[in-house]
Amino acid sequence: MKHGLSNTKLYHIYTSMKARCYSSKCSNYRFYGKKGITVCDEWLISFQSFYEWALSHRYHEGLSIDRINGLKNYSPDNCRWITMKINLQNQAKNKKCPITRLRKMRLEKCMSQHELGDLIGVRGFTVCAWEHGKVHPSEEHAKKLISIFKAPSINWLLSIINDVERAEDLFPSLAGGTSLIPVENILPSNDTTDTPDMQHSA
Repeated sequence: MKHGLSNTKLYHIYTSMKARCYSSKCSNYRFYGKKGITVCDEWLISFQSFYEWALSHRYHEGLSIDRINGLKNYSPDNCRWITMKINLQNQAKNKKCPITRLRKMRLEKCMSQHELGDLIGVRGFTVCAWEHGKVHPSEEHAKKLISIFKAPSINWLLSIINDVERAEDLFPSLAGGTSLIPVENILPSNDTTDTPDMQHSA
């Protein structure tokens, strides 16, 4: 790539955003492209444009892109950056988006599916399939996952945490009366979030 940023997390966010809107092979396409969600022309044809917007809106590694109005498209006036923990908590509140411990722990390490896949020797979409319960890791891959996340077992890693653990169990650092930082305090917005967006660095 001419911009020299193809190996950055921001570029992974960019390509994942386009994939879930335009690639029917993407596991999350049904939540985005199939429902008519698209990427604005400005971003679709130019990563540089997306990159400049991201930096001007205080992007840094560890943040996740979020649509302010979940019924509208990806565009400069409808997107903002939120922390992965808040993104994950939003998803946990949405029963249509089950959260596995594998996904939770990967995001806590600020690791994309592609990056985890590189560590294990698989493609990013394979990690996505594990997180969504579509396929089960092989014995070799299971051992690597257990080692990376120091998990007691692969079944524990792949178990769903929706409606099982409370918010303070999902995020121990929030226990003891500490509250989540409101999304509107992370970046200013002109609207409220109607539907939590899903990131797959991501």
